[in-house]
Amino acid sequence: MTIISSCKDDIAEEINHTLDRGVTILNGRGHYSKESKEILYAVIQKQELMRLKKIIKKIDRDAFVVVHDVRDVFGEGFVNI
Repeated sequence: MTIISSCKDDIAEEINHTLDRGVTILNGRGHYSKESKEILYAVIQKQELMRLKKIIKKIDRDAFVVVHDVRDVFGEGFVNI
């Protein structure tokens, strides 16, 4: 899941503590606005999606969220490679 929000730190903390998932922060820049942004990237299980959407909505109703359809995930917190 990719999340762009002005409340990125609050959302990342909530993902860490509530879902016990890690969050990666990527540096980005809006092409139109030319503004630098930090983008959150988190990988969750399908059954965690509704919970995470509620977390994001509670913290920032204006967040821009992209849910990615992922086939496989290997690594910590998922299946060992």
